[in-house]
Amino acid sequence: MASNGQSLSAELFRAIRGSHVQLNRLITARLPLCLPPHTADPFLYASGMTVFAHIYSAIEAAMDELMLRTLHTSGLARSDRLGQDLSAIVAQVKKTGGSQVQLQLQLHALGEQTIQPYRTDLHALLLARPHLILAWSWNMYLAIFNGGRFIRQALRDAGPDYWGGSGSEKENQTQSQPQLRFWEFEGHMDGEDIKDAFKLNLEAASESLTVAERAEVVQEVGRVMTVCQEIVARLDDLLSSRELPEPEPEPKSELKTAEKEKTKTRPDSVVSTVLVALMALLAGVWDALRRFLAIGSLNLNTASRDAGGEGYVRNPAAHLHVE
Repeated sequence: MASNGQSLSAELFRAIRGSHVQLNRLITARLPLCLPPHTADPFLYASGMTVFAHIYSAIEAAMDELMLRTLHTSGLARSDRLGQDLSAIVAQVKKTGGSQVQLQLQLHALGEQTIQPYRTDLHALLLARPHLILAWSWNMYLAIFNGGRFIRQALRDAGPDYWGGSGSEKENQTQSQPQLRFWEFEGHMDGEDIKDAFKLNLEAASESLTVAERAEVVQEVGRVMTVCQEIVARLDDLLSSRELPEPEPEPKSELKTAEKEKTKTRPDSVVSTVLVALMALLAGVWDALRRFLAIGSLNLNTASRDAGGEGYVRNPAAHLHVE
């Protein structure tokens, strides 16, 4: 339902304008820091993606539990693919002589310490207020089809040494990477058909929003930026106070030693752990707001308090056609 004749996407565009520009500049400036020559492997990238894997898992678990047929889009789900990516990166450690167990523990601890408050609140909130799944779905999935493709190419361009492979750079750019399933879609259309279907599903579901729900969505859409910034800050604090697992054995040459020390001591590389993940959320938002009818985000702190409140939680079937 449009407000005062204005589309929802136009309202979201206006609400997000300032915060998006600021965060997009931050991300764009730091994205190269998780790639060569600033770092020689994808293990910092894996740290950031581990954190956001919990968010995708919470969204998709809620969708499954609520059996939402309106939003179901074949080929869209990402949590299993992201889990496969992280497993492939852990397996990459074995090739370089590092400890797989050590890296697995590192990634698990990082995700638990950083995302636990968000994941718990988000899952509970989505079960109590199913219409808010629209907000998280829009933010977490549509951006993958836009900025996510830029990220995918940048990661492919990192080359075979970065990914622990033996192929040429040209082969790595054209072939599917086992560590990049999250960014890839089945079929010959590279996800365009999935995106179109998802947009239609979002639009159909958004037509059931009440005036109150629409107002909350517009109010909350900019706060997803704050959530992402909080996660960045948490990761910065955690990773700056711990030593990352070494995926490679002790270097044999002075040249390799110097390069590794340069990577380890570079302060910017600490911040870069989550930037690729954040690009997936935000780099495409600006264009998506102009082109897609969708729902924004929400404030996890206030929403978690309200999840059991009066007057707002209604029969989910009235809005998302729960089976």
